[in-house]
Amino acid sequence: MDAALLGVRERGLSGEGVLATVTFRARAAGDPRIGLAKVEARDPANQPVALGARGTVPGPATATMLMPAVPNPFNRATALSFSLAQAGPVELAVYSVDGRKVKTLVQETREAGAYRLVWDGTDERGMRCSRGCSSSGS
Repeated sequence: MDAALLGVRERGLSGEGVLATVTFRARAAGDPRIGLAKVEARDPANQPVALGARGTVPGPATATMLMPAVPNPFNRATALSFSLAQAGPVELAVYSVDGRKVKTLVQETREAGAYRLVWDGTDERGMRCSRGCSSSGS
């Protein structure tokens, strides 16, 4: 499904709410194996916009795990997905190749579930990291 909202105010559409509802009809018993393959958000100039750190992917999480960053390597941003089998504290941080912490992306308690967030390649000061973040400072 594609959805485009054009000409909606200068800054585009903001806030929360239902954009679309999709209904499926089960043809047989069992897991329908329906999921979101990709979610993208774009600004009025059609440039990618990072979804909020609280963005979640539907579906129950059965294991606590961190999935590989996608894409990797990346140019402007990369998506990080993780799931929690039960509620608890979460800290997700990016480290440079030499082991220095570059940026903390999440440090809070989260409910069980699957999550996806986007890292824009910046450090704690908002500066773009070089490859491997080896010269980003401390």
